Amino acid sequence: MSEFYLSSNWISKEDVLDIHIFENVNQVKEKTEEFIMDYNNFHLHDSISNLSPVQFLKTKYQKKMSNFTL
Repeated sequence: MSEFYLSSNWISKEDVLDIHIFENVNQVKEKTEEFIMDYNNFHLHDSISNLSPVQFLKTKYQKKMSNFTL
């Protein structure tokens, strides 16, 4: 889990914090949540057969996770 956190922390900083100017913490939270939703559901990853993380998990654990969403 720590690898995921470190990776997502770096990605979030680069893709959210470095490209927006925020007026308050709530804006940071909102943009970060939007980014995470997009990243996990729509961003394709070479390391997992060009699938999004959610698609990969659904494919790998299809029977166990038929109703899985993030």
